[in-house]
Amino acid sequence: MQEEHHGIKLLGEHRIGETFEVGGHDYVDYLSHGTLLEDCAVIIRGASKGIVFHGSVLRRCHIQTKRRFTGFSWHDVVLEACTLNGWFIGNDFGPRPDAYPDSPKGLASSCDLSEAKLHMCRFFHSDMTHQKLPKWPCFTILKPEQNAADWLSIPFPESYRRVEQKLIAEAVPDFRVEGVVAASQHAGEIAKKHAIPIEEIRSWVSGKSYIVL
Repeated sequence: MQEEHHGIKLLGEHRIGETFEVGGHDYVDYLSHGTLLEDCAVIIRGASKGIVFHGSVLRRCHIQTKRRFTGFSWHDVVLEACTLNGWFIGNDFGPRPDAYPDSPKGLASSCDLSEAKLHMCRFFHSDMTHQKLPKWPCFTILKPEQNAADWLSIPFPESYRRVEQKLIAEAVPDFRVEGVVAASQHAGEIAKKHAIPIEEIRSWVSGKSYIVL
């Protein structure tokens, strides 16, 4: 490993029980290209553009964000029995082979997201029965395409229905992708952006077998 004031470069190494702080250096931090981390802590202090996890395996690691971590794809990263904490906005977990056909295949398996805050996040080709999903005010729509008719019948404001609600059900043809098995939203973010009471959102999504609160 090369670790300097300017950043971390961990390529193809096996590390156990260490702590890595990434995203807060002058240059891009690399925990990638065959790196295996076991029982490690990964503290993300910066934006997604400052970190590369490409082709890494994180096993029983604790991943914590210190700021909103937005727009990151974990499609080529293996997450096994990891615990995630903090804000994840617009993150994709699990393998998406159509988008990255020549990349290492990722995985999201048996992870604990119960204390994480997820919004506009998706899970691809993952077994959701063994994931601990985030708690309310987060909620997770399982099998959104199969449950599209009921999901789209929920009377969200038109400002949310027009794009966001449809995207979750993959009902916007130009943006449709294969393999989405779950989508997580944060009711507080929806309430704030679309000027509706958070408890009204809860009344709409509660009691549906395919929505986990």
